[in-house]
Amino acid sequence: MSCLRPLADLAENESARVVRLDTGSRLLQRFTDLGLIEGTRVRCLHRRHGMAAYLIRGAVIAVRQTDCTGILTVSEAMS
Repeated sequence: MSCLRPLADLAENESARVVRLDTGSRLLQRFTDLGLIEGTRVRCLHRRHGMAAYLIRGAVIAVRQTDCTGILTVSEAMS
């Protein structure tokens, strides 16, 4: 059984599916605009200096790790 964990905890090349967004309204709107909603598959491509690059719906998006601690995910294999 998979457990919930923040998007900020994904390792490089690890994939997960978003199950809940517990962020402030400013960040929630921003993430929603980027297509980061429940059910979205995400892959962490690279981490460096408190930032991470994620593959989200075919686009690479850089996000501060502190901003994605409220995005809860479940690990899965990316197809």
